[in-house]
Amino acid sequence: MADAEGWPARTCNRGPFQCVEVWLENLLLVEVLDPAMQDDYARGMTAGNWARMFGLE
Repeated sequence: MADAEGWPARTCNRGPFQCVEVWLENLLLVEVLDPAMQDDYARGMTAGNWARMFGLE
């Protein structure tokens, strides 16, 4: 879909999860996750993991 519109899109590693980064009209960033990426996101982005990532424990 992004290719058809000429929008930049790439798969990105965000640490505990991956996403597809799409720049709509080269102005607005939208991160898209397929079902497997959503599972990784849900497992990785907990309050405890967030605190550990940023040294808040």
